[in-house]
Amino acid sequence: MSGKVKFRAWDKREKVMFVDITPLKDPSTIPIYAVKRGNLIWMQYTGLKDKNGKEIYDKDIVGFEGDDCNGVVYQEEDGRWMIEWCDGDKTPLILAIKRRDFVVKGNIFETPELFRKEVAK
Repeated sequence: MSGKVKFRAWDKREKVMFVDITPLKDPSTIPIYAVKRGNLIWMQYTGLKDKNGKEIYDKDIVGFEGDDCNGVVYQEEDGRWMIEWCDGDKTPLILAIKRRDFVVKGNIFETPELFRKEVAK
């Protein structure tokens, strides 16, 4: 894990993702309308990467290559990063990334169709 704290933000109004944002370091990277009107949804970097070296953020859609049951990354109140899978199961992110075929497939804002919860029959 890296010690670097960084964020990205989804602009609800413009439907655009701002990446690698450090708001206190460089606030000019974010349009003022987005900050003033509360149009941003903030996502923190987990400090972990997938098998391809892609950074994993809060609200990313993740999974295993060739598997359609994807999951969404989220943070528990105690600070643990977790994955909620399409079937409702939950797994600590730190365990899932140990598999060689673990990848970031998208996120819930730009590619929501990649995460569909299965309904119990």
